[in-house]
Amino acid sequence: MGCWLMRNILKSLIIFGCLFSPFYGYSQYCVSHYNQAQNLYNRGKVDSVMIILKPCLSNRRLLKRTPSNVRTDIYKLAANASILLDNPDSAKYYIDKFLAEKPFYAESPDDNDLIGFKAAVDTTLVHASWLIGLRSGFNLTIVDPIKRFSVLEFDGPVPRRNYTTEFFDFDDFGFLDYREILAYQIGLVLERVIFSPKTSISLEPTFTKLKFEYDINYPELDDLTFNYSQKVSHLMLPLIAKYKFLPGRKLRPYLEAGVFGRILLSASKVVESTSHPSASSTSPPLFRGTPETPVTDLMNKFYTGLALGTGLTWNIKNQENIVLKNSSLSLNVRYTRSWGKYNDEKRRFLNNNLSDAFLYEFYDAVDDLKLRSLEFSLIWTYHLDYKVFKR
Repeated sequence: MGCWLMRNILKSLIIFGCLFSPFYGYSQYCVSHYNQAQNLYNRGKVDSVMIILKPCLSNRRLLKRTPSNVRTDIYKLAANASILLDNPDSAKYYIDKFLAEKPFYAESPDDNDLIGFKAAVDTTLVHASWLIGLRSGFNLTIVDPIKRFSVLEFDGPVPRRNYTTEFFDFDDFGFLDYREILAYQIGLVLERVIFSPKTSISLEPTFTKLKFEYDINYPELDDLTFNYSQKVSHLMLPLIAKYKFLPGRKLRPYLEAGVFGRILLSASKVVESTSHPSASSTSPPLFRGTPETPVTDLMNKFYTGLALGTGLTWNIKNQENIVLKNSSLSLNVRYTRSWGKYNDEKRRFLNNNLSDAFLYEFYDAVDDLKLRSLEFSLIWTYHLDYKVFKR
């Protein structure tokens, strides 16, 4: 039994060595070539440096398997050799490769660098090219009416009365009243810098909870008021283009614009009625309401809209922690306005379940509505990759 177990362990070790020894060999190949090239450079044989490094520099697979610290040393040695050989294009190429691997090198450069190397570093800007992160915050939502469809009927021969509808705007709410339409969002950020360090495009899948309300008033009928309060959950998919000012600075303001799609997850509403008797009456106001009612089936499952915003980004630098050093924080304010209707026109008359809750026969049909929101978010992003730009 012991011999059988030992033989199987040895077989496993041999198989493991056969599988992974090539990767170790590949990783050491460029290490050996770098050491040879560095010795030649130190002895003043610059012409031979590029010959020794060429098998590695021309093979991306080999470089990728080389330890990152050795890879950056190879780029720097190739850049120095190119400078001494009076090949500025080659030197610039390898300096860019070096800085992309060591984006914070300019903060603490080597005092022994060649003058040409220092000059090239000073004229380049290293900026994150791929960013991934999280965004979270709160929002305020109001509704834009397109057309109303609800009908109020009276018992007996009393004619139908006129009504007025009050849709609240942001400035109609007092500070404490904002909690009635206060909700939240949380999501991911995937951002790609394009063309220059000032421009980027980001995809931000976000779970969004919205709350909004509006009133219907019947002033001729004891000042009867219906108050609608709705809650909506969406998966929001914004595609945002950003323009950032002051590249290379710690604090960078930016503007943004884009489009979004909203996928409906759930929707519900509560309807409350309040009747205020005439001034000569001694009766107190009458109040009735409905429980929270699901209305998901009455709403559009998908609609689109426009997003506009601004923000301020803080690039976290001069930190020992490598995660913080490669991160940024942003404060963002975004205005969104839907193009499509929130409700489904084909299903608006399927919600006749509220009439028993009120003093009068009330046929509740879904109105044509569009939504507007203000979002306030804190965004944290981690820099996955860097790219070199000319200052």
